[in-house]
Amino acid sequence: MMEKIRCEWVDLNDTLMVKYHDEEYGVKRKGLIPYFEILSLEAFQAGLSWRTILHKRKAFQKAFYSFDPKKVVKMDEADVLRLLEDEGIVRSKRKIEATISNAKIALEIEKELGFENFINSHSSGKALSVALKQRGFKFVGETICSEYLTVLGILPAHEKTCFRYHELKVDDA
Repeated sequence: MMEKIRCEWVDLNDTLMVKYHDEEYGVKRKGLIPYFEILSLEAFQAGLSWRTILHKRKAFQKAFYSFDPKKVVKMDEADVLRLLEDEGIVRSKRKIEATISNAKIALEIEKELGFENFINSHSSGKALSVALKQRGFKFVGETICSEYLTVLGILPAHEKTCFRYHELKVDDA
């Protein structure tokens, strides 16, 4: 049987990476929690590899209440200090505090416009970055936002040679 051709960035020896690529990368999601989770994980990735974040994802989900912004927003300084001791996650005080702060803003946007709608209304990482920063989000630079939109399937995700390219092709609108 012939091996499927995947995007070049996929480490074929890493089963978690292969599964992520094949089942999640570039796949549209619905709802506040999945949108907030991916944005939070992208922020934690800043300066690191996605592989690092992906392998710590379960610990991140446990640490941040499955990225439910209604629970994350209630986290306090004691939670920050506890998470700084959690070897399962990236222990960056600035990123932990940003996740908590970003949860509050995500809930405000959810109430006002719908977070998913707000994100989907931006077709470039630069535009989304500006819009999120204007709202007070942290760790949402252009590169992070471009990758975020790609992961969500809003921007094209897969290389043309990848078997997922035609399955998930984003309309060229």
